[in-house]
Amino acid sequence: MVSSSHVVTNAHVVRGAVDISVHIDGSSHRSSVKNIVFGEDCDLALLEIEDPLFAALSEPLTLGEEPDLGTTVDVIGYPGILPNPVLTRGVVSSFQGQGLHYSLPVVQIDAPINAGNSGGPVLHGDQVVGVVYRKHGGFSVDNVAFMIPVSLLKYFLEEAKL
Repeated sequence: MVSSSHVVTNAHVVRGAVDISVHIDGSSHRSSVKNIVFGEDCDLALLEIEDPLFAALSEPLTLGEEPDLGTTVDVIGYPGILPNPVLTRGVVSSFQGQGLHYSLPVVQIDAPINAGNSGGPVLHGDQVVGVVYRKHGGFSVDNVAFMIPVSLLKYFLEEAKL
């Protein structure tokens, strides 16, 4: 959550979806997404939720600064079919010139991620430093994942007028 009525995820997570809703952990209440702003060139999507209860039950995360090489980061997501969020930890291990399917800058991390982590926050302390983008799918490669850096997220939010 980047505001009381906006959530960021990856565009590839919601592209083609017909009915999208969000919920806050610990609550059975679901809120419908009113509008989506796609950033196709950066694989980000901004979901707008118009529900006072959603705003009352949630708290936006704070956007931080670019992490340095070796910075410890936490990844939160819903890998596989797990109903509860999972936290994994890793370090920033490399800065890549571009992503695997987009020409966007990405940051390599060694936190274990799986399908279902896409679009989740990458945190350093209590601040967002990136958005999970994808894991490396190569053979005999473990714990190689990529995040969209917070600088690109901030730019996307500026362009989306948030």
